[in-house]
Amino acid sequence: MKTPQENQAELMRAFWILGAFHSLVGVAVGAVLGAFVIGPWLVAAMKDSLPDVILEHPRVAFGMLGAFVGGTAGLGKAYQSLRAQSQRRARAESLGLSTEKRAVAETDAIEDDVRQLFATDTFLEVHPVAHRETPFGTLTIADVQRTSGGGSTSSEHTSHREQIKETVAHLEVRDVRLSRFALQPVGRVSKWLSGLFGQDHSEALDDAELSRRYHLSAEHPELVAALLTKDVRRSLQANPDWDVRSASGCLVLSHPRETVSAEELDGFIEEALALASQFLDAARKAPALPEPAARTIGDDPELDAFLEERAPRSVPAGIRRRVVSSSLYLPMVVGSVFVIGGTAFCVLGSGDATAEADRPLFVGLGATIATVGAVIAGGTFWYRRSKLRLLRHGLLATGHIEKIERTSLVVNNERRYRATIRFSADGPERVGMCNLYGATAKEAEARAEDGRPTRVLYDYDDPTKVVWEGSLAQLTS
Repeated sequence: MKTPQENQAELMRAFWILGAFHSLVGVAVGAVLGAFVIGPWLVAAMKDSLPDVILEHPRVAFGMLGAFVGGTAGLGKAYQSLRAQSQRRARAESLGLSTEKRAVAETDAIEDDVRQLFATDTFLEVHPVAHRETPFGTLTIADVQRTSGGGSTSSEHTSHREQIKETVAHLEVRDVRLSRFALQPVGRVSKWLSGLFGQDHSEALDDAELSRRYHLSAEHPELVAALLTKDVRRSLQANPDWDVRSASGCLVLSHPRETVSAEELDGFIEEALALASQFLDAARKAPALPEPAARTIGDDPELDAFLEERAPRSVPAGIRRRVVSSSLYLPMVVGSVFVIGGTAFCVLGSGDATAEADRPLFVGLGATIATVGAVIAGGTFWYRRSKLRLLRHGLLATGHIEKIERTSLVVNNERRYRATIRFSADGPERVGMCNLYGATAKEAEARAEDGRPTRVLYDYDDPTKVVWEGSLAQLTS
């Protein structure tokens, strides 16, 4: 357990880091608003009352004032946020929870569970607040920041992305295997409509009142329905705001879009554990879950013919899509738009219509935007070109996967893993590395454990660059 002095020092470090971020954002926003929105309006409304020095350089004066106000507001926001965190940590410790920082791998595992269960493929951050051991497993209270919308297990299908902050109770379940499901409270408007028209939101919920209050998404709805015992239904009806989600190794409970304050923490934990225990008791008595089908690299004549073909190869469309995603076109388009927009900003800003004192600002801002766009578009084009070059001109070799390392990066809702592959190339042994995702990474882990030989394409000029055959194959169940 950390001493009060260590906690205070950690809090101060967090304040300066968070304060620097918020203040920089505040400075940027305040400067732009002051220079281009508030400043011109005030000059037009009060030109007879303002000093000459401000009238001569209005954008500079009001930009500096806006930057000061925005920076101060940013520091204030950081202070309020960390003060609330400090109060919750103190309350958690008084309830017997540990506030020691979780290991990186443990935090990443929780983040993977939350990302999978909330089916979000964009921004997501998990900040553990406190944790403790329970008879069911490790309970972690964490703050989650994410964007709404996502995959099939989410009911948040909206036309726009929305930032959501909420507190979740993540329970790592050890002795019970749970089916994947999401039991989500229906929104107020949907609840009113269901009461008016008698619409049920989930066929698997055979309770009319429960189906009006909750939406169920599940891989095995009939098995999840077996978990909704009388005790569980009674608890859900008494506390209709709980969002309950589950995968094979965890249970996640939350009040949607709500962060729990220090005063609410003990009640939140008590209710979450009570509801979790009822679900787990029901799961122990429920029918066994079917075993998930293993996904492996199946027989693929197209892949075999492609790998055996002499370079330069023609790349089949299916293999091209798996390695070089069509989503790479988007950053190239965005980068090109930035280049065109930044160039236009420079041209217009240096014209006669712009005051001479303001021209350096417009030219500098336009040049910055164009440079950023060029980096985005150029980097994406180079990445795509290098991947295609490796597919067309890469040399075939056989080796084995030495290790798979988990990284902290998530792309398109899948964790990135780094594979190290040892292979023979023209005599000496070489070591190459490549990035893997999702089911492909799981198959690579299985290959690494049993030591089976595997094939790679490697770059003759730089053998550390490889493409593993699993990245090119269509996984089959």
